[in-house]
Amino acid sequence: MSKSVAEPDRESPLRSLIPFFVLAWILIFWSRFFYTPLPGIGEGDIDRVDILFAVPEILWNNISPERLPGDSSSWANLVQRIPILGYALLMLSGAIGLGRLALRGMKLKSIFDPVSKTAFSGGLGLSILSLLTLGLGTAGALSRGLLFVLILVMIAAECFLTLRQRDKKSQQNDKPKQHNFSLRWIGLLCVVFLTPMLLGAMLPSTDFDVKEYHIEGPKEYFLAGKVHFLPHNVYTSFPFLTEMLTLCGMVLTGDWFTGALVGKTVLMAFAPLTALGIFAVGRRIADDYVGAISALVYLSTPWTYRISVIAYTEGAMCCYVILSLLALLHWLSLFSDSRQASSTERGIAMLCGLFAGSTVATKYPGIVLIAIPIALVMLTTVVLRRVPWRQTTTMAALYVVGGLLTFGPWAVKNTLETGNPVYPLMYSVFGGEDWDAELNAKWKAGHARPSPLLKNPVAMGQELKKNVVDVTLGSVWQSPLIFGLAPLAFLYRKRNWEFWIVLGAAITILTVWYTMTHLIDRFWVPVLPVIALLSGVGIAASKEMFFSRSNESPWYFPWLGKAVSLLLLVTLVFNLAFMTTPASGYNAYLIDYDKARQQVKPASVLLAEQAVGESGRVLFVGEAMVFDAECEYRYNTVFDYSLLEQWTSNKLGKDEWELLPAATIKQNFQEAGITHVLINWNEILRYRTTYGYTDFVSPERLKQLADRWPFEEVPLPDEFNLRDWESIDDSWKDEIERWGPELKRTTFSGEQKMKQFQLFELSGTR
Repeated sequence: MSKSVAEPDRESPLRSLIPFFVLAWILIFWSRFFYTPLPGIGEGDIDRVDILFAVPEILWNNISPERLPGDSSSWANLVQRIPILGYALLMLSGAIGLGRLALRGMKLKSIFDPVSKTAFSGGLGLSILSLLTLGLGTAGALSRGLLFVLILVMIAAECFLTLRQRDKKSQQNDKPKQHNFSLRWIGLLCVVFLTPMLLGAMLPSTDFDVKEYHIEGPKEYFLAGKVHFLPHNVYTSFPFLTEMLTLCGMVLTGDWFTGALVGKTVLMAFAPLTALGIFAVGRRIADDYVGAISALVYLSTPWTYRISVIAYTEGAMCCYVILSLLALLHWLSLFSDSRQASSTERGIAMLCGLFAGSTVATKYPGIVLIAIPIALVMLTTVVLRRVPWRQTTTMAALYVVGGLLTFGPWAVKNTLETGNPVYPLMYSVFGGEDWDAELNAKWKAGHARPSPLLKNPVAMGQELKKNVVDVTLGSVWQSPLIFGLAPLAFLYRKRNWEFWIVLGAAITILTVWYTMTHLIDRFWVPVLPVIALLSGVGIAASKEMFFSRSNESPWYFPWLGKAVSLLLLVTLVFNLAFMTTPASGYNAYLIDYDKARQQVKPASVLLAEQAVGESGRVLFVGEAMVFDAECEYRYNTVFDYSLLEQWTSNKLGKDEWELLPAATIKQNFQEAGITHVLINWNEILRYRTTYGYTDFVSPERLKQLADRWPFEEVPLPDEFNLRDWESIDDSWKDEIERWGPELKRTTFSGEQKMKQFQLFELSGTR
């Protein structure tokens, strides 16, 4: 008896100190987070405290934007978004219908709760709709009417089956559900964060990668009427799950610009689907509160906003990561070591494969981030439980079949077009059409780890320290709710086996990112929904700790809890304000579409459109962000061979060329229909100081081409074309001095400038 009384006394001091350690951790982490400089924002380095004091002004400007001369922002312009929203809802309805029909086919629709069912249906349906668009595009059948009919048929079929099933169960009334008041408020806050995401997604794109291939590839497919190999843009040979949804939007609207807006809006829907998946996993590892607060943590993260309003693939990656994890948890909880697997176990094994394959179909890293780790977990499970070989083989086959159904078509497409199922990767194994050892070496160098894996432990240790800070604190679009609260999950007293699976998933994704990628931030972003779950558990642990009604808790603990709650609320407001600033993406929510379309055009595109007119065609050299161009054009990306080089020379060896005869050069350009050539020296310098760029293209080369070059230079206004020398990076200055001194100009006033563009016109076309 005395022993049982003494134990609480010995434990009580330590238990009472833990909340103070938690409070100290939160204060230290938040202070470090808000005082961490944000590179690339504003004039010079600023930190989040500077932005914090501007939060009221930022939020007010979102509601009542400042009217500038020539500005066309107005709440009335939201009417222009109605058609975009309508087409997006049509696609989403069709996708959900497709997903529900697929779950019916696997006999899984009735076993999931409504939240899991909706998340699974949406994610699976969007993957199938993407494959449907790919199939039609490959067959050259991108018909607007056909797509409309197919989508409407799927919606009608699912509505019919749902109504018939509901009629059968009309007599079985469920008991009224109790709605937690706090869950309603959390749900309302989720809607608050989703609103700017929706408005931002319906705006034109400004991001380089998006305009270079995420929406440029679909544009070229749409204009050609089919999905085909684009040798000038290697990125379009990636798996294109999200990009096919953009193409679907283009086909439905009959316009590539409007369709891109529809596609972006559909891609934004991955955010609420991810939140539903987080909620479903959260309630499994804890309860509804943890699920809801975890979803809020995810939706309130500026990174989530950024990947939702920019047509990146990471929004879909996050969704398929959490849906793969949710499917795995369902399989692990139902799987038994019996000799005969149930139809449900078999169906969920295939569902795991479908979502793992969808992750890979979204982006190649999904192979190592999700597909292989989930396969290893499933394999380990059947081995530890000593499952009969026949059942093990069945499960493995179903997982592989699921993965092949969603990723396989992309591998088949690449194999038919290039001979390499994962083009341009693994060139040494499969080879690849329009690819060679030189391009492959350039690609690998541009996507390699900063230091070789395990070959330089000291360098890796330094990288690890730097990347831990960058990921947790320094990332511009990070939230302190993510890594600031995730460690507190270990204080949660009711941890179950599913909690450890979630923790393992987070560790696995971060480890794979650090060891097998080139360490850019967007490659670790898919871990956000998993870390958000741990943060939700951490919030629940803090709530339990500070607001416990135990007699052992000091009277002031609830007040400490309220102070922490206030800090979290302030953080949510800060995140809402920060994600709606230009730092997180184009934020002219109320702008007129015609005005926005002109605002987002790069200077080189505007210049080309003014010069080319309706009957010409421009060759962009260096510039690959060409989506907005309404004139005809040709271009190539940095990892493809230069068209200018191919049309004007023969390559004799490394860094050695022979110029073609004047007649041949002129013939090559005339056969390609080129009337103008625009060189963007800004982009060429950016590439030369990062990925590298062919040495053939240089100011000196233009001098060598002068006698046989069939083009005449078009003078450009100095105020437009010359850039202040002091505004460019030091690495650019060094490169200009070494490689292209002709780009450096001194004005009459003695100021040093850099020439940004050169425009040439085919002789005799004016």
